[in-house]
Amino acid sequence: MLNFENLVWLLLSLILILTFFPLLLRFIFNLFRFFTFLVRHRQLGTVAVLPLSGAFSYSEKDFSLFDFVTGSLERISYLRPSALILRINSPGGSVAAAQEIYDLIRRVREKGVKVVALLEDVGASGGLYVAMAADKVVANPGTLTGSIGVLVQGLEVKNLFEKIGVGVKTVKAGKYKDILSFAKEMTEEEKRLLEQLVANVHDQFIQVVSERRRIEIEKAREFSDGRVFTGEQAKQLGLVDELGGFEKAKEVALALSGIEPGKERLDHYEMKIPIPRLFLNRFFPGSAIMDSLASGQPFRGPLWLLPLAATATPGVALYWHPRISLSNQAFEEIADEISGDGGQSAHQKNF
Repeated sequence: MLNFENLVWLLLSLILILTFFPLLLRFIFNLFRFFTFLVRHRQLGTVAVLPLSGAFSYSEKDFSLFDFVTGSLERISYLRPSALILRINSPGGSVAAAQEIYDLIRRVREKGVKVVALLEDVGASGGLYVAMAADKVVANPGTLTGSIGVLVQGLEVKNLFEKIGVGVKTVKAGKYKDILSFAKEMTEEEKRLLEQLVANVHDQFIQVVSERRRIEIEKAREFSDGRVFTGEQAKQLGLVDELGGFEKAKEVALALSGIEPGKERLDHYEMKIPIPRLFLNRFFPGSAIMDSLASGQPFRGPLWLLPLAATATPGVALYWHPRISLSNQAFEEIADEISGDGGQSAHQKNF
C-alpha cells in the first residue's frame, strides 16, 4: 500500500527518468554520430575550405582570427582530409603570427594533405607569406598581392610636446631601451640598428619566397621591395601558379589529391558565436562547460565531452580545439539538430 511519502518518491523518480532518459539517449546518439564522422572524414574525398580573412596577430582576446586559423589548422592536421583550400583575403599581420601559421600549414602538408592557397581580393605581405606554404597558389587576375617587405613604425611627438609644455622623463637600463620612444628624436645609430633588424626579417621573407617558389634568390630580391602586384603580374614573376577563383582552386586541389571531379565533399570552416547564456543555464546552471559556451570562451575540455555538450546545448556551435570555437559543414553532419543561428564572431614588426 502506497503512503504519501512513497508516492512522493515515486513521482520524483518518474520526473527524473522522464527528464534525463531522453538526454541520455541523445548523448549516446551524438556519440555514435561523432565517431562515425571521424572514421568517414579520414576517407578520401574530403576537401577542407578554410578562410583567412583580415589582418592577423597574436591577441590577448579570448577568440581572434589567429586563434581560429591556427586551431583550425591543428584540427585539419588531425583529421587529414585529402586536400585543403586556404581562402586568403588578408593584407598581412605580425611577423611571428605569419610564421606560425606558415609552419602549421607545412605540418598539414607533411600529413599528406594537398594544400592550395587562393588569393582573393588581397593576399599581400603576410598574406602572401602564409600562401608560400601551399603546394599551389591560385589568384584572380586582379588580386592585389606582393608587398614583400617589413615595417616598423613609431610616433614622434617631441615638437608637439615642446609647444604645449609637456615633457617625458625616462629612467632606463640599457642604451637602446627607449629606441622607439615617441618623446625623442631617433639617432642615426638607433636608426641603423632598426634597419638591421628589419633587413634580417626581410631576408627571412625573401628566403621563403625563393625556396618555396623555386626562384633564384637574387631574382627574388629584385621584386621584393614592397611593391604590389596584380595576380596576373604575380604569375609572370612565378609567385602564382594559376589564375582563377574558387572553382579554379578546387580544380587544382582535386587534381593534386587525385579526387574525381564531382565526387569531392567540401568541409567549410567558419567562425560562429555561441547562443546566449540564459538559454544554456536552463540545462546546467553554473556548469563550467555551459558557462564557457554561453560566454563565447573556448571550451577547455577533452574531446569526449563534446557529445555531452552537444546533448545539453541545442543550437550551440561545437568546440574542438582548446582555443577556438568552430561550426562547419562537417560538424553539422554530426550535430545538425544542435547547430543554431550564428553570426561572424572572428609597436610591432609587420609583414
